[in-house]
Amino acid sequence: MDRKRLSIVPTKIFFSKRLVKIEIALVRGKRKYDRRQSIKNKEAEIEIKRSLKRSMF
Repeated sequence: MDRKRLSIVPTKIFFSKRLVKIEIALVRGKRKYDRRQSIKNKEAEIEIKRSLKRSMF
């Protein structure tokens, strides 16, 4: 059996009477290069927000 590194992630939560139902999804984690790109994008966005904030004052 081929073992893939999958994670279970809750996508939706439903409340019905006394029960709680959770919709889940199987997802594959990000690769290392994907994570680096995400971090770069987040840092760039934060820097843009900071510069906009500074320019307003």
